Amino acid sequence: MSIRFKVIVPYLLLTLLVAVTGVYVVTRLVAGSLNERLTNQLLEAGRVVSDALARQELKHV
Repeated sequence: MSIRFKVIVPYLLLTLLVAVTGVYVVTRLVAGSLNERLTNQLLEAGRVVSDALARQELKHV
């Protein structure tokens, strides 16, 4: 194996490791953000439906 490959291979592996770690971290952050956003939207939709049902019941009374 030539000296060129002995120098390049460790840096290439290190670069790949850093890239994979970065992709993992970013993916986890984005997924967490989307999950929180969906939860908030579902809670808001539940509140809207609950308020609408309460208003409908008041109309019938």
